[in-house]
Amino acid sequence: MDQYDHLEPYEPLVQINLSDQKVSCASELLDAAKRAQVHFELVVQKLLGDDPSLDPSDVIILEGKPVMQRDNTPFKVLTLGPMKELDRITQKARRELGGDFSRILDVLRCSVVVFTEDQLDTVALILEAKKKQRISRSRGENLEVKGAPGHRADKFFVARLKNRFKEPPYRGHRDALYNIVVNCVGLNHVCELQLHLAELVALNAHTHKYYEYFRTCFHGSGAEEARMEALRHIEGCEGDVDIMVDSVLRGSDLTQLNHLAVLMDDLMGDEKMSLLIRERIFELDEGSLVSRRNYGLALRKAGKFAQAESVLKQVLDLAVHQWGKSHPNTRAAMNDLARVLKDQGKLTEAEQLCQNALNCKTQLGHSDTLALMVEIASLLQNQQGKLDEAELLLKRALAKRRQLSNSHPDTIECVKKLAKLLQIQGKLVEAEPLFREALVSARRRDTLELESAKKPLPIHPETLTLINDLASLLQDLGRLDQAKPLFKEALDGARKRHGNLHPTTLSAIQNLASLRQKQGKKLEKAELLFQEALTLLQDRLGNHHLVTLNAMDNLASVLKDQGKFSEAERVYQEALEGRRALNPPETISTRFSGC
Repeated sequence: MDQYDHLEPYEPLVQINLSDQKVSCASELLDAAKRAQVHFELVVQKLLGDDPSLDPSDVIILEGKPVMQRDNTPFKVLTLGPMKELDRITQKARRELGGDFSRILDVLRCSVVVFTEDQLDTVALILEAKKKQRISRSRGENLEVKGAPGHRADKFFVARLKNRFKEPPYRGHRDALYNIVVNCVGLNHVCELQLHLAELVALNAHTHKYYEYFRTCFHGSGAEEARMEALRHIEGCEGDVDIMVDSVLRGSDLTQLNHLAVLMDDLMGDEKMSLLIRERIFELDEGSLVSRRNYGLALRKAGKFAQAESVLKQVLDLAVHQWGKSHPNTRAAMNDLARVLKDQGKLTEAEQLCQNALNCKTQLGHSDTLALMVEIASLLQNQQGKLDEAELLLKRALAKRRQLSNSHPDTIECVKKLAKLLQIQGKLVEAEPLFREALVSARRRDTLELESAKKPLPIHPETLTLINDLASLLQDLGRLDQAKPLFKEALDGARKRHGNLHPTTLSAIQNLASLRQKQGKKLEKAELLFQEALTLLQDRLGNHHLVTLNAMDNLASVLKDQGKFSEAERVYQEALEGRRALNPPETISTRFSGC
């Protein structure tokens, strides 16, 4: 699961009512959820149906015993959670979300539990394709799930991924949390899907003591000793976890509370528990600016943005009063507040705070502010009509970065983001030198790593991405002969780094094949590559997956270009039949014509 990065939505996710407005109360949210429920269930059942080794109704059994949920019912491969009740929705909105019912995203939820890492990767790969389909909706790709009346084909996609396999917090939360959006009769509804590995689910269900947990789930993680050292400072650490935590929280020992906060937050990443501890510390030490700030940051981590904004505004006001506007602590407070404003989509206010921080005389702390400016620019980039604003902000941030260092990794990251934005805007000539600068820097880093390792190393994934990005840009500029060796390098590097079945490799195969087809020379080589990609995808996803069907179209296209009309028609027909199995017949039209 390490290859799947976190995905954040272009804009804050909110629930919509039946009038296409943000929901304003629990009853509106429940009405929308009830409308979307059958569509959500069909979506997740269809996802699992793509893997013949997974039966949604199978009970999860390990060592001859079923793995039980908290309500004492067994986990299944697919466990559809009950719809949240009215009282629970109201409580969550008021206590955690400042009364904003539109931000409750788990009224409809499910758990998918698999037995093996291969099954885990299969489901994750299917969902990864849904992320790509989400980005590709403008190309008219169908995302429909057959069997749900009124279910629109272009409104089923993954909107958010929190990969807790890659960056696990503590207490068994090693899973992948997806927010998926389904559509029915003009209504978008955000749902929650948690992807689990059976052994870790069982471990979480039966583990109650910190020592037992650390020595099993976190053994070999690299952070175990730091966790154990922090744990030793807490009284009662050898006992039951709930008793220990309850005892510290009910007490008034700030030293113990701070040790527990370090364990839960800094080392474990348990956001809910960290918030309880930080809130308790703030109650006991309200006069401390550090305690107030930590409480505000914990509110933000827990997603309580409105409350966090209020607390962090207080912190900034107090910091200005105590230290003045130019002090590094004040600038840090500006950055904290700017981040929570950014989280709520208040980008103009967040940008202004960044500018205020940069206008301070000293450059100490500028790096954090510039990183935040880049984050804001990324959000602006994905909001319609704000590409120019994002470009100006990124150029401003890059100019400041270059004043600090041209070769710093953060400077190069800013270079890459600006290059991608310029490419999206069609400013290809301006983007090219930036892509080349970023690639030179990445190759320099790879060389240093190679010298340090004193053995052959595969190309770094970030370098592979840059090679492919530059090749794609050169192809868009019509400089196919320059793009070709880069696409070949990207493919060779992906095979060595990831193997043939990885999404990066499959994409690289088709990129090189498409280039050869566009060159119009040696089309038989393009055919071989398209055929290889199709064979691998059929083996990985099956014949009737949308990604596989698109690969069939690519192969048919190059066959047609070579005048192999009968073969092309056969492949097109196979793809057409596959789409008919996925979608209503009236949505299908053949792409094969003119032969």
